[in-house]
Order: sequence, then structure tokens, then C-alpha cells
Amino acid sequence: MKHTHPAADAPSHRIPQRYKVFAVVVLVNLTVWLDEGIFGALTPYWSKDLHLTVAQIGTGSAAYLLAYFATLIVGGVLSDLIGARRVLIVVVAGCALLSAAMLVVTGYESLVVRNLIFGAFFGGLWASCNRLIAIWLPPRERAKFAAVWMSSTLLSFVISNPLGLLMAEHFNWRSAFLIVTVLSVPSLALLAWIRDRPEQMVSVDPAELDHIYRDRDVGRELQADRFNWRDAGRALRQWSVLWMIVATALATTPTWLIVTWGTYGLIEGFKLGSAKASVVTTVFLMLPIVYGFAHGWVVDRVFGHRCRPALALGPVIGGVGFLAVAAFNPPYAVWALLIYGAGFMSDPFFWGSINAYWAGLTKPEYMGTLSGLSAACQVGVGYLLVSFSGTWVRPGVSGPEALRNIWLVGGAIFLLAAVPVYLAREVRTA
Repeated sequence: MKHTHPAADAPSHRIPQRYKVFAVVVLVNLTVWLDEGIFGALTPYWSKDLHLTVAQIGTGSAAYLLAYFATLIVGGVLSDLIGARRVLIVVVAGCALLSAAMLVVTGYESLVVRNLIFGAFFGGLWASCNRLIAIWLPPRERAKFAAVWMSSTLLSFVISNPLGLLMAEHFNWRSAFLIVTVLSVPSLALLAWIRDRPEQMVSVDPAELDHIYRDRDVGRELQADRFNWRDAGRALRQWSVLWMIVATALATTPTWLIVTWGTYGLIEGFKLGSAKASVVTTVFLMLPIVYGFAHGWVVDRVFGHRCRPALALGPVIGGVGFLAVAAFNPPYAVWALLIYGAGFMSDPFFWGSINAYWAGLTKPEYMGTLSGLSAACQVGVGYLLVSFSGTWVRPGVSGPEALRNIWLVGGAIFLLAAVPVYLAREVRTA
């Protein structure tokens, strides 16, 4: 039976339970992603203390991506099989322990082991959150809140730099990782409170339940909530699903190049001090973060509830930014605007829309599997991209121009992502 009760739009003074569940998702992501932000910000500290070579810094940092790639798919399937909440409890508990494990890392080998295990837990985060958002939010709210969720992950990088450096300077670099462990306690408590589906929480009143399931056949959803391999296979064999997985593998992948070479370009290329480089990156990272709060309005009002224009526009903005840097070699402020501001704009546009696209294309019960598979492709391509990017640095060239080929390749991949987006069929959020 489909829910179409008019009480769904009745005014209420209480905060809807779906927004509280979404706030838990945001807190969990902010907490777990802080580890990656602190790890990157404190690279000069731990690399010096552990006596690592330049090559070991790169391979040690990338180690988590290998396990992350493998467990993204596993985490997605598990979230569909046993429920997203259970997977997230394991993710948060595991990442909390692995963050604290930085206290006992003593060399290259233990760093690699720590990062591999961290990546294994980290892999369960993405798909589980996608599934919760798809089930708890009605279609018209998914693009808006998915983009806000992506902004929360970027916010982790904004606050981790000054916070991590402050801890490292006044205590030691290892103590900074305890921030993640401490924040994991409230995250775990709140995860114990929420449930996988709205009807499983007694605090969800009938009007809100009706609003969530409006124009959705809740009876069929509940009957189909058990994972079925044959049904999942049919979902994956749709051409639109396959094209959009290809798009996901490309659309935000060049942002890994920003993480690896962005600060390097500002410090080594433009010769900025670390403090000034930190301020510059923070300022321009705020642009995609702030935009994330307006993305739902853009999808609804500008694109008429259509997903494909939003999915394509973010990578196009990033591609134009990268190619402009390669072509014109601008001053550092414009350079940072185009790399950080335009490049990371692909995240709220694409990841803020793909959840709504998957939910409109197939059953919400397979959101975990689809999200895990597509994100694994993104991480896999990103790992290859970063691994080869060092060979694209122009030998004998000084300044930011030495990185020109990196931005050329990244810009081309950004733009290429728009092709499979438009080969897939359109999905509307309402």
C-alpha cells in the first residue's frame, strides 16, 4: 500500500526523527574522516619521527586505500544483508581503536599495518550511510541532505589541519589522533539509539512515517528488505546502472590529486609557508562546503528535480578549473581557487546527487551494494591515478608549472565523466 496521507504536511513543533538520524550520520562521518584529515596534516611530524624516506611516506599514506578499495564492496553488501546500523557500529569502533593505535606506531612497517587495518574498517562507512539516507529520507529530500552530508566530510579536512597542528605543537603528534577516539564515544551511543528503518523506531509518529513513505510502496519495501542475490544481480545488469558506475569511477577521482599535490604545489611551487598554505586551502575548501547546503535547492529549482545535470555539472566545473590552471599558470590565490574551490565542487554536486539517482533507479534495499561498488571503482581508479602522478611531474621545471601535466590529466578525467552520465537514463527526485 502506498502512503499518501495528507497529514504528512501537517505542521509540527518537534524536530523530525529523520533529521536526527541524519545528524547521527553527519557526526559519524565527521568523526571517522577526521583521522584522514589529521593524518594528512601531520605528515611532516610522523614522517620525521618515524624516519621515513619520501617513497615510504607515499606508500605508507596510500596503504589504507588498498584495504578501503576491497572493503567498500564488502561493506556495501553487508549493509544490505545485516543492516547499515550494525555495520556503522563496527566501523566507528574499529576506526576509534585504529586511531588510538597511532600511539604505538614505531616505524614504517607498523604504519602500513595500521593503515591497512584502518582502511578495512573505513570501507564500511560509505555504503552504509548511503543506505540509511535512501531509506530514511523521502526522494525529494535526498539530494539536499546527501550534499550536506558530503560537506560534513570536507569539513573534517577544514578543522583537522589547525586542530591537529595545535595538538602536535603543544603535546605531541600522536595525541592528536585521540580526538577521533574520544569523538567516537557519542557516535557509538547515538548509533545504538537509531534503527535501520523509520517504522522500527517508536519515536517516529504516523505523520512523519507517512511523509517518508509518500508515493513509496512500504508493504513491498518491507517484504523485499531481505537481501536477494538474484534481485541484486538484475539491478546491477541495468545499462543505466553500469554507465553510472563508470561515471562514479571518474567524476570525483581527480580530487585525490588535490589531496596529494595541492599543498605540495602551494609550498614547493609558490613557496608559501605552511601556515599561509593552511589558511589558503581552508578558505577555498569552504566554497564547496557552503554550496553543499544549497545543492538541494539547485536540483529542485534550477534543474527541475533532474539528477543528470547536477551529476555532470560538478565534474565539469572541476575539469575547467584544472585545465585553466594548466593553461594559464595563475597566481597562487587564483590557483588555489581553481584547484580547491572548483576541484572539490565535484563532491557536493556528484555525491550529493548519486544517492537520489540510485534510489530512483532501483530498490533502496540495494543502495548499499550499488554505493559500495561504485565507490570502490572511484577509489581503485584514484589509487592508480595517484600512483602514476609522480611520473607526470615535469623534470627540470620549477614552480607550480612543474605540476601542469597532473592538472591536465585530472581535468580530462573530470570532463570525461559527463559522457557516461548522459548515456544513463534520467531519474527525477520528485
